[in-house]
Formats: sequence, C-alpha cells, structure tokens
Amino acid sequence: MSGIYGAAGLTDMAACLAVLEKKNHMYGTVGSDRYEGAGFAMGCCMEQAGCAVLQAGDARGVIDALLYNREELLPLAGVDAQANDAEILFRLILHKGPDVLKQVNGDFAGAIYFENTSRWLLFRDHLGVRPLYTYQKEHAFAFSTELRGLLALPGADLMPDERQMYLRIMGGDMSSAEATDFACCRMLKAGHYTWLTADGARQENTYYVPGKKKKRLIRRKQCEEKLYALVEDAVKRRLSVFSGPVGAEMSGGLDSAVIDVLIHRAGREAKYLSWSPPVEDVPLQEGDERLMVEALCNQEGLVCHFLPSDRHTQKNIFHKPFPPFVHTLQLSNTAAWMAGQGVKAVFSGHGGDEGASHRSNIYELWHHGEYLAYAREWLHNHQNTRLRPIRLLLHLLRQARAGQPYVHPWWCRNGNKPEWLADEFREKMQDTALPPLAFAYDPRQYVQNGGLRLRLDNAAFQGAEQGVRYVFPLLDYRVVDFSLAIPRRMFLKKGKDRLVFRGAFASLLPEAVCRQQRKDSPGM
Repeated sequence: MSGIYGAAGLTDMAACLAVLEKKNHMYGTVGSDRYEGAGFAMGCCMEQAGCAVLQAGDARGVIDALLYNREELLPLAGVDAQANDAEILFRLILHKGPDVLKQVNGDFAGAIYFENTSRWLLFRDHLGVRPLYTYQKEHAFAFSTELRGLLALPGADLMPDERQMYLRIMGGDMSSAEATDFACCRMLKAGHYTWLTADGARQENTYYVPGKKKKRLIRRKQCEEKLYALVEDAVKRRLSVFSGPVGAEMSGGLDSAVIDVLIHRAGREAKYLSWSPPVEDVPLQEGDERLMVEALCNQEGLVCHFLPSDRHTQKNIFHKPFPPFVHTLQLSNTAAWMAGQGVKAVFSGHGGDEGASHRSNIYELWHHGEYLAYAREWLHNHQNTRLRPIRLLLHLLRQARAGQPYVHPWWCRNGNKPEWLADEFREKMQDTALPPLAFAYDPRQYVQNGGLRLRLDNAAFQGAEQGVRYVFPLLDYRVVDFSLAIPRRMFLKKGKDRLVFRGAFASLLPEAVCRQQRKDSPGM
C-alpha cells in the first residue's frame, strides 16, 4: 500500500504538502517522493522503493496499486515485466484510456495530472478496497489516501455534512458511496473515474456496475461450479503477490472458513486468528462460533489463535477513526497481532454477506420480481396457518397494492424522535428521507450505495497503522459481479439461505460449518 496525495489552487502549497505527507506517512514508510509543477503538486509515501511519482509526456501521476492480473495487463500497458504495479496501471491508462480499468483485477486508487490541459483524472478500484478522499471548495482542490490529511490542511473548511449528521442522529442508513462527515470532503466513488478541470468542474464516469447483467436461465449446479472456480482463483491470485506467511481471520462462518481452507490447501504458511477470546477466558456457549473454529481446525489440522479477553476492552483506539467505522477494536487488534507475527497480508472474508455467500431473505424475492419463489417461501413460513392459500392470495394482493415489500422496522433504523433537535435544523431536514437498510432486500443497491465502506475504510486505516494490508478475496469484482447477477431464489429455499455458496463448498467444509444457520460471536 502507498499513501498518495496532491493539491491544486491552495494558497500555502508548501505547508499543505507537508501536512499531506505527514498524514499519509503510515501508508508507506519506505520513502517518499514529490513533484511540484505550475499551480499543482503531488506526492506519495512509498510502500516499496521505486513506487515514486510517475511521468510520461505531459502526464504525471501517483498511484496506490496492488494488481492480481499483472501478466494479462503487461502487453496492454506496453511495459516489461520489471515494472511495478503503479507503473503498469499508469501506462495502461495512458495507452488505453480510463475505461480500461474494467479489465484490471486489483486494489487501487490513483490520480493523474495532464499539464497541457490542466486536468486531473482520479480513479478507484471496482469495489473501493483502497481509499481516496478529495477536498474541493471553489478552485481549491486536494486529494489524499488519508482523510485526516485533508482535514488538517491550513484553512480547510470543516463544516459538517448536515445530511449525514441528521441520518446518524435519527438512526437512518448512513451508507454512502461518497459522503463523509464534512461537506467539502468526499470519497471518490468505487468503480468510477472522475475528470476535474482547473475551474472546478467535475465529470464522473462509471466503469463498473456490480451484477448488471442478470443471469436468468441458469441451474443451481452451474452456479455452484462457477462460484467455486471464481473464489478459488481469487484466493490464489492474491496469495501469489505476497511472499512469506500470510494471515487469515477465522470466525467459524462460511466466508472466512472457505478462504482459510483454500489458503491451507494451496500449501501456504498462514497464521489464523479469531476475534473471539480463548475458552479459558470465556466458557463455550450454545451456538458458539468457537465450536465451528474447532471443527475447521480438526479437519484441516490448523492452529487458530484467539484474542485474549483483555484485548476486547481497550479504549485507547477509539479516538483514531471517525464514525461510522465498524469493528474498530477487532481490526486494530488483529492487525497488531499479525504484524507481531511477521505477517504483511491479512485475508478476510468480508464482502461475502453482500455478494458471494449472500444472506438472502424472503423480502428481496418480492423486491426483485421473483413472485413465485416469494409465494413458495411464504407458504413454507406459514405451514401451520389455517386456510393458507386464501391467506396467501390476500397477502399478495396487499403487497401488490403497496408496490413494495414490507421491510422490518429494524432495517428502517427509524427509532429516534426529532423533537429534541433545534427547530431550525429539524425544519431544514424535514424532507430528508430515512432510507431502509438496502442490505436487507437489495444487496446490489447496498454495494453501489457504499455499504462496503463501513468496514473497508476502517480496515485500510487500521492495517496501515500496523504496517499490514487487509485482503478481501470475496470482493474480487468477478466474484461479486457473478453472485449479484444470480437470481435471488437460488440463495433461499424453505427458510435455508446461502444455498449456492453452501452447495459450492460443501465438499470443502466440515458439516458443522457448512450447515450452520447462525452462530454467536463472543468476540463481538
């Protein structure tokens, strides 16, 4: 990972660059490089020697990149095999244009400045694994891997984003593809590239939309075989770019278990860590995830380490991130433990719930127009109800009249009352809708709206602070794209969810792990 930054139109450029470099230092401690041109500047804190400011013709760029399909991209970029990942991506964009990003399998973010036209090109990977924040007010512009670099700029406008503030106070869905807590700061959207001109005009372009091409006529067996191949390849590609031991989270759940087994069967040395405390500290309980961890370790001959219970009560971590980051303590402690074991990459199963394994439910069947499957699930859920066919017909008529599925109130996150807000602020926000949590009924919308950010941004920060990188095989864009394109009924039948994923990896996992419907997490 590398920390990249740049600016244009700022009054005290030298002071701004010093601040940006300082705040991005933890993303790359090997060295730093900087270029200052006419009215603009950029720099990077390097993870590896040689990942400096890039230059070709009138273009200069800084890129934070880890590529998983280097061999496929080398001939397109017109560079030799010795080029680093940042150089490959830089040349690739210059030769083929930014739409070529759809062919790049990797975690990346970057910025290129074209001096002849005074235009910036900013871009991020398909699902936003690597962060890139921007600050813009009138003609002042800056970007940074680390948000705190922008907030520390001399004279920065730190007025809060009132909509985000209102959603947080009212308990609404705060997921956003670009919003931060500050009105002038934005996250560059995942799967996008943006052109920015000297007068402040922005032109956003989308190169990736997850699950866009629906797969209507496909059998479950085909889905399972395809999904297995994609996930296995995603793990292998990521293993191939790291030398030495890797780390892996082991929660006992489906997502992490699949990744753990694939890493082990690939013959790689790995350190496995559970967020849960040891049994000696907290006794086992019914449905305990540590029972699943034990079954997995017994099958594969693995050793899983547990975080001591005192690591679950540390408080000094919470001054570092901004809300709505999640799993702060667990991510920080995991990164610190892995760094102490000499690990540079931590494999995580995050993203499976949204895509690959997918926690399906009856509500999304209606939302996606799969009415027959919805009716079958309703009948299954009301087996002991009298006059089921008549009740089902009446229920379907009510649903059709409503035009949308009933969404459980918890998913609406609509529990707070506005009476205690200042009258002026309440009136200003009265037309701000509190959207339900799209995760519950439309995972594609949830991903597009930035739901993955809640953990990805935090993982990038906590990992960088400890000098490790979090890796997410289930967020390989091919895995997510395929999973979200599968009909929703493939994931749910007779109350049992995640069926495609369970079927795909049934031969890989212990029965206790593969068939479990729920688990309790004492480490949470």
